[in-house]
Amino acid sequence: KEFIKLINDKMVAGYKENDYKKVIDIKSEEWLGDSKMSGYLRPSTLFGPKFPEYLSQYDSIQTDNNDKKASKTTEVNETIIKITENIIKHLNKKCNTEFNYADKEFIKLINEKIIAGYKEIDFKKIIDIKSEEWLGDSKMSVFLRPSTLFGPKFPEYLSQYNSLQSSKEKNSQKPKN
Repeated sequence: KEFIKLINDKMVAGYKENDYKKVIDIKSEEWLGDSKMSGYLRPSTLFGPKFPEYLSQYDSIQTDNNDKKASKTTEVNETIIKITENIIKHLNKKCNTEFNYADKEFIKLINEKIIAGYKEIDFKKIIDIKSEEWLGDSKMSVFLRPSTLFGPKFPEYLSQYNSLQSSKEKNSQKPKN
């Protein structure tokens, strides 16, 4: 009866079922490992006079966690934007183009590759090899753009760069007559 009265009083006060779950979660996490406090994990304590305080504690922790997540997301976004800026500046310099690093499509393309494990230097390698190959070719030079260079053929272009570098290294190690 006491438990039903506690719940009913809180429901009348406007609390929801989810609020009870929050209090149980926060207090279980806090008290379960403490032999002194674990005895208080009962309805009369959890849903008694300190219920609003416990609920507030849960909400405060959630707000802190959300702030940390938001801060981390902001840091990641700023890092991706900085990497995108460096890559697009390199492309513009190498190819005498004027792409805007803040373009959302470019950021998305680069972000996808970063998530897949590629590094900033990989983008620059592709820019270097493709600009060397395509800049003098009027048909191909139009493809010196982020959507082509950082699109589906990205791994192919990077492999081409790496193969070329390996060949250059092997040739430089051969004894000269």
